[in-house]
Order: sequence, then C-alpha cells, then structure tokens
Amino acid sequence: MTDSLPLQNETLGASTVLTVDALSVTYATPAGPSRVLRDVSLELRSGETLGIVGESGSGKTTLLSSILGLLPPQAKVTSGDVAFGARHLLQVSAAERRRLRGRSLRLIPQRAMTSLNPVKSIHKQFELFAVAAGRERLSAQELSQLLSRVGLSISASRLKRYPHEFSGGQLQRMLIAASVLLGEPSIVFADEPTSTLDTTVQAQVLDLLRRLQAETGVAVVFVSHDLGVVAQLCQRVAVMYAGEIVETADVDSLYHEPQHPYTQALLGALAGRHQRREALASIPGSVGDSIRLDTGCRFAPRCVAAMPVCHEELPRDRAAGASVVKCHLYAPRGSDG
Repeated sequence: MTDSLPLQNETLGASTVLTVDALSVTYATPAGPSRVLRDVSLELRSGETLGIVGESGSGKTTLLSSILGLLPPQAKVTSGDVAFGARHLLQVSAAERRRLRGRSLRLIPQRAMTSLNPVKSIHKQFELFAVAAGRERLSAQELSQLLSRVGLSISASRLKRYPHEFSGGQLQRMLIAASVLLGEPSIVFADEPTSTLDTTVQAQVLDLLRRLQAETGVAVVFVSHDLGVVAQLCQRVAVMYAGEIVETADVDSLYHEPQHPYTQALLGALAGRHQRREALASIPGSVGDSIRLDTGCRFAPRCVAAMPVCHEELPRDRAAGASVVKCHLYAPRGSDG
C-alpha cells in the first residue's frame, strides 16, 4: 500500500512549470562510473521560490546543469525525465535547449566576475543577452534604465566599461537584471548567487531577488549551502545529500520540525543556534564518503540514528509530519522499507 504523502506546495491554484522525475546522472571517473544524482524527483509551481540546500558536493549544481543541458562531457543522464510544461528537456535538440535557456529558462551563476566576458563592455554583453531573449536591440540608454530597476545608477556612457571596472555586488545585480528582467522568463535558476558577496551586499541582493520575483511572478529555484539564506527567500525547501533529495517541506515546517536526521544535523550546525548558546553541532565524515554508495541510505555512514536496514536497503519517500522524507525511521512497522 502506498503511503499518503502530504501536499508540499501551498501556492494555491498555481500550475506546475517544472517536473523532475527519477533523474539519475553518472560521471565517468578514473575509478569507474560514479552516480552523482540518484533518482531525484521534484516539482516547481509558477510563482514559487524553491530552495535546494545541502553541503558542497551534494549534487545541487549538477541538478541545475542537468535541467539546463549544461553538464560537462564526462557526465551522462542515465535515467529519468525533466519536463518543462509539455516539453521533455532531455529529448529536445541542443538548439532548442539553447533557445529555451535564452528565453524561458535563465541562470544566475555563482560568480559574476568569471561569468562575464572580460574583453567585452557591459553594453555589448547585454546586447547579446537581449538577442538571446528575443529582443532585436537594447540601447545603452534602455540598459541604463533597466539597471535602475536593480538599484544601479549607471550612465549610458559608463556602460561602455568592462566587468573588472565594477564591484562584485554591481556585477551580480547586472546578472540578475539580465536573468529576470530581459524578456519574460518562466523559471530563474539561481546557483548560490550571494555566496561570494559580503554580508551587507548579500542582504541587499536577497531583498532584490524577493522584490523582482514578486513583481514579475517568475518561478525561482534558489540553490545554496546556507539554510539561513534560504529561510529568507523561499517558500519551500528540498534538502539534498549525496545526489538525493532526502527531505522536502514548506520552509516553516522544515526549520521548526525537521524530520530527516541530515536536515536536523544541518540545522544543528547553524551559527545562529550557537549565538543562542545552544551547542553548535558538526556532522562527522563528508559527502564524498557517501557518493559512491549504491546500497542502502547514503547518509547512513554519518547518521547517529542509523539501523542495520539503513545500510542494506534504499529508503523510500515517506510522510513525516509536514515533510516528505527518504528515511527508514518512518517506515511502518513490519515494512520492508
């Protein structure tokens, strides 16, 4: 009998714009194939901001690259499906993928300085972004007005300058403008866009993303290793560990009643808890110790609640409070997992 899983999205009346179903990705390595994503499933609804969190190496960026068709040559999707509306992205041509990335699916990369061409002016690069978005031209004056919407007061003449002549915070705002405001994208994928910024600028950029998302209604997938940042921006959170989604819940439930041992450990390591004089926890071992495991729960070697079955059988998605968790702790008595 299939367990009844709780509704994970409270965006009433919103349609599903993205579905990832049992997606697996394998990397070719000198030591042999390594399955870096294992049966990942999630959905995104229109107007929603979904956070994806986990330690470095958990597979967050690989998941985004798989959806957008940006995997490196040594990576291969071995199973699963990614549906954007009626389009199955793993089956469309490379040319169609590029067109969708320019118009409907946008990426805000992690490092603005290395994502922009150092030998082209800001205006020239935005002209290329505009063409990809289906716009014939973008004058320097129009670009200046566009950038004012992300809090940048830059004259048309100054837009002839190059990326190294602007700060990291300014460049990140420019990339947000290119991703959210050029054309009418359906989904914006933000890959740790604030991780290289100082705390003050980070807060400003998060406020900007929140405002633009509310103004445009675009759906956002926000990837981060920082649970505190995700709490400020997202309505729903998917927790990744070693290439799997191990818990999904609305943001309030996840932070106040985490169900999976990994989520509990991540929250126990938040600096804010230490400031409240609670013990600052750490998780022994590393994600790298788990990524090659194909039997049982990948978190089992680091889990304080691990049972023999955790090392032997792959856990299924289970209802636990307001969450859906991949954990044997929530299997019914007498179940085989």
